Amino acid sequence: MTYLRTLPKDSRAASPVVATILLVAITIALAATIYVMMSAFVGPTQYGPQYIGVVVEMRGGNWTLTIVSVPTGLLPKSTYVLIRDANLNLLLEKLPLSALTRTNWATYHVHYDGSNPTVEEIAAGDRIDIDRSWYAAPSIIEISDASRILTTQRLG
Repeated sequence: MTYLRTLPKDSRAASPVVATILLVAITIALAATIYVMMSAFVGPTQYGPQYIGVVVEMRGGNWTLTIVSVPTGLLPKSTYVLIRDANLNLLLEKLPLSALTRTNWATYHVHYDGSNPTVEEIAAGDRIDIDRSWYAAPSIIEISDASRILTTQRLG
C-alpha cells in the first residue's frame, strides 16, 4: 500500500520569500567581506608617505646627509639615528636627533643641524653631519621614529 501526500491546491509555497531573504543576506555578507579585505590593502592615506629622503655627500672630513623629503610632524626629539658598520655591529646607539648637538660632537661625532631654528619640526634642508674618520665607509645609518624605520643609507 502506497501513501501519497498531496498538498492542498490553495496553499502557496514560502520558498520564494525565503530565497529572496537568503539572497539579500548573502549579498550583504559578501559586500562586507570585500570591504574589509580592500580596506586592509588601501590603509589610511591622509598621512602621506612615511619615509625620509636624504642625499649623502662627502664634505671635507665629514659625511653630510641632507634631508630632501620628510613626513609632516616629525620632531628631532622623537626621531632617532643609529649607525652600524658593514657587519651590522652597532657603532652609534639609537639617539634622538635632538641629542646630536654641536656641544655633543666630541662624544658622538654626529651633529644634527636644523635649517630653520625657528621651526621645531624636521624639514627639507636639515642636515646631519657625520665624522668620516669615526664612521668609515661603508657604515650604515638608520633614521627611525618610535614605530618604523624611515630610511637606511650606506655611507660611502
